[in-house]
Amino acid sequence: MSVRGTMLTAALLFAPVAAPAQQGAQPPASGIPARWREATPQRALIVAHRGCWSVAPENSLSAIAACHALGVEAVENDVRLSRDGVAFVIHDRTLDRTTDGTGQVHELTAARIGAVRLRERKGGPDAFVTRETLPTLDAYLREAKRLGIMVNLEIKTDPVHDARTVFEAAVKVVRAVDALDLVFFKIPDAPVAKGASARIIDTLDLRGLPLVMPIIWQDARPLSERLRGYAQYRAAGYEIVFTDPAFLERDAADPALKGKQIMVVAAGPQWSGGLDDRLALRDPDAAWGRALRAGATIIMTDRPEALVMWLRQTGRR
Repeated sequence: MSVRGTMLTAALLFAPVAAPAQQGAQPPASGIPARWREATPQRALIVAHRGCWSVAPENSLSAIAACHALGVEAVENDVRLSRDGVAFVIHDRTLDRTTDGTGQVHELTAARIGAVRLRERKGGPDAFVTRETLPTLDAYLREAKRLGIMVNLEIKTDPVHDARTVFEAAVKVVRAVDALDLVFFKIPDAPVAKGASARIIDTLDLRGLPLVMPIIWQDARPLSERLRGYAQYRAAGYEIVFTDPAFLERDAADPALKGKQIMVVAAGPQWSGGLDDRLALRDPDAAWGRALRAGATIIMTDRPEALVMWLRQTGRR
């Protein structure tokens, strides 16, 4: 089937799930999902970048439901705090692109943010406004938990809320929803401030979090050397961001990666050394296939419907 045909099939498949499924289904059993534990390059786990937004609004509960219908195991999204400290699921610093509202999230109250409506798909001024509201992190996690979908959560800062503040607020919500086993936290490999020697990860209380996933960005040091600096955190896996695939390929067999999940972000060429979705839609083996051969066990993608199809066609699902 062509990629165009795959997209059309996915659109037809998802037509009935424009809104979240009804409440009432039994939640999944507690504990880290088997698919996380069992993910390998031969049976990769899929993370949908900002949900399955090709058929539902970005950041929405229906984008989680669409992923569930497709068989995607996890969604990636971002968390920001309102002026009064409520955690919302949104990537941008402002409401402008993805909603019918305007303004910076950290300057608005939760009541004001909760009143806006999401625009379809990736948003923009010409996108239709839907009936869905921007979800709080609490609502987002409850829907994901109900459907058994894992959440890859990224902390977003602003001029008022630093990484530690947002992280602590997010962890509080995750604990309240009893979703610790479903949320894998993206911890940036970055200094607390420009020029500072202390790293963000060193300021965070990671105790009791079973799924910590530091982000390692390629620099002049080899990956094997970078990994040594994370031994004390007992990470469940790593998000490896690179400009050259050899950065991962050279050290994929490093003992420090044994038993760890490795995520490659195919949503953009700048994060995957060109092994991205755009290449994959032309030549999936050259992009997704090479990432898996390099040792990736998790692929984050903006094209989950095409990735699901390709994994099935190649016997990996």
